[in-house]
Amino acid sequence: MKTGYKTSEFWITTISSIAVILNQSGVLGSFVLPVEAIATIAGIIGSYVISRGVAKLNEGK
Repeated sequence: MKTGYKTSEFWITTISSIAVILNQSGVLGSFVLPVEAIATIAGIIGSYVISRGVAKLNEGK
């Protein structure tokens, strides 16, 4: 099994977190996503990370 920083789950979570921080801080200019859109994106990413974690539980068996 790969170490944490070599997994797609880590990088997707890291990149999306940075994007949300930049968006909410106003660094991206006048393009600011509403909170509902950010919550939807977070839900999709969270679902992906959880499903990959569950799939990897069965890889070691």
